[in-house]
Amino acid sequence: MILGVDVRLNTEITGDESILEECDNIIIGCGAVPVTPPIPGIDGNNVISILDAHRDPSLIKGEKIVICGGGASGLDGALEIASEMGKKVTVVEMLPECGKDVFFINKITLFTKLAENGVELMTNTKVVSIEENGLTVEKQDKTTETVLADTVISAFGMKPVLTTVDAVKAKYHLKTRVVGDSNKLGKIGEAVRDGFYAATSL
Repeated sequence: MILGVDVRLNTEITGDESILEECDNIIIGCGAVPVTPPIPGIDGNNVISILDAHRDPSLIKGEKIVICGGGASGLDGALEIASEMGKKVTVVEMLPECGKDVFFINKITLFTKLAENGVELMTNTKVVSIEENGLTVEKQDKTTETVLADTVISAFGMKPVLTTVDAVKAKYHLKTRVVGDSNKLGKIGEAVRDGFYAATSL
């Protein structure tokens, strides 16, 4: 017990627990998981998620690394892999620019560091398929090309985990408050604030 708070780890909530019925308020946030679009080859042995790349850098094999997705997570991963591991990193982004979700005050420094570490940014470029030696991409003019890679990292974004959230809300709608990515996808700071404000409102 910490300050009278009963903390229970490794405990799954399905929505059927008696504690949910007995309590006065429920605050729930189940986070998010990586988006896995239906791209041929995305389940290949040479493909890992950006989360797995952060958790276990040993999964990043070879010298040529391609990151699919030029959002904040993909760019941060690219900089880390290039600067700390010395890999040749390419970022593929289908939008006209990378880092649209990067906080503006951090953008200049981030892009400067990416350039200093030789990270190549391919914008207006769509991933068509992933092969053992890399991936096939489609450019804005509809032409295709092969980008060689030893490891392909999927950083297509995140989606909220709502199975438990929906089950709890369906039973206890009036006393349930959803926080974090389960409420709105965002940065970790936003999720922490969301949970803090929910707790202090009780």
